[in-house]
Amino acid sequence: MFADYVYISEDMLASRSGLTRREVYDALVLLSRRRILHYIPGKKTPYIIYTRERQEASRICIGKEVYEDRKASYERRIKAMLEYISDGAHCRSRMLLRYFGEKSECNCGQCDVCLQQKNAEPGKDEFDEIVCKLTEALADSPLSLQEAAHRTGIPEERLLQAANYLLAEERLVQQDGKLGLVR
Repeated sequence: MFADYVYISEDMLASRSGLTRREVYDALVLLSRRRILHYIPGKKTPYIIYTRERQEASRICIGKEVYEDRKASYERRIKAMLEYISDGAHCRSRMLLRYFGEKSECNCGQCDVCLQQKNAEPGKDEFDEIVCKLTEALADSPLSLQEAAHRTGIPEERLLQAANYLLAEERLVQQDGKLGLVR
């Protein structure tokens, strides 16, 4: 009868036959079990029906300019992926935003790169600067670590490293939860 599968609408068959959609479905399943026809039930997921016949792959011709544009676009995407994977110095969120044409002025603070930079040991120059700012802040009066962080604008983790160093060098004293300079 039919050499190939054809699309049928269970709703249309139900309306024309006076049966419910469930009864049409059950009848088609029964005919399929008896090997009278081969029925593949319709899916509830979205699908596409092409209104035009599709061209064979051998008949499709892509122009050289279009091919070169697609190739260049593909190479840009691959390079962006490789950069994303290998770059350990730039915020991943900023890289993704830049890839999609958006700009961000600040790092996210949550990606692996930001967390690594946040937890990294400060360099000698940075450490010396933190020690200098901390001693300047403590010159007037003793402060808690939180107060010193607020006054200097340096994160508590960084200040803690400097404070531990200065305590070990006996340039600072700690009393009643406050840090003070040795006089």
